[in-house]
Amino acid sequence: MPLRITVIAEAAADFQHVTELIDRSVREQAPDWWDGEQIDEAREYCGIQPETEFTRWRDLRHLSAGRGMLRNGGILDMNQPQRLGFDYASGRKALILCANAQPRPDVVLLVRDMDQQPKERKQSLGAARDDIPAAAMRVLLALPSAKREAWALAGWEPGSDLEHAAFAAVRMGLAFNPCEHSQQLDAMEHGAVRDAKRVLGILTGEDPEREAKCWRETAWETLEARGSQNGLADFLNELNALVPLIIGA
Repeated sequence: MPLRITVIAEAAADFQHVTELIDRSVREQAPDWWDGEQIDEAREYCGIQPETEFTRWRDLRHLSAGRGMLRNGGILDMNQPQRLGFDYASGRKALILCANAQPRPDVVLLVRDMDQQPKERKQSLGAARDDIPAAAMRVLLALPSAKREAWALAGWEPGSDLEHAAFAAVRMGLAFNPCEHSQQLDAMEHGAVRDAKRVLGILTGEDPEREAKCWRETAWETLEARGSQNGLADFLNELNALVPLIIGA
């Protein structure tokens, strides 16, 4: 049976990014006897609802976990009101829905932008994960700071004279290297100078395939080094526990 991995993400691009990182990690760490082409038989990505590839965070509001989960230590743990801030409630609801799903996933992957509250949001989702018994299912966190596009920028490298020129102009406008310090691109206003989406769009020409090269082809060591401050390195480290489960499946 393939390892069942339920993904909660904000958008399809987020789902693609993190799952392709997982698959790449599996292929690169697999032993010689393991056939990389069998990866589709070794793991299965899905959403909470049947026949879905992943579940969007905004769709959690339409899913019911049962009235009993809303109080007395349930989704909204009224005994610990300090946990109700930021993403704790939605994260806990997602995990309870997964725990009650049939079949229950082996792994749940929570993918969530940290926006301008990286410390608080990370703590809230970490608390939601800690409240789920480890024996029930493994929970992984993919928490880009500030946006997922920062993770793509961490893997961007110029491949032509045109891209070198674009990078020089962007770096001059920002007064820092957006690929080495992408965590500083924390603007929430679309099109702002420090908007990670804007910067990535300029450097990739809004080309999805060019963007995907940032995590498909860039050296793993580069992703780890540049991702040390934007959450990417933390996620890559979590994959060390996931990869053996996929290979074993």
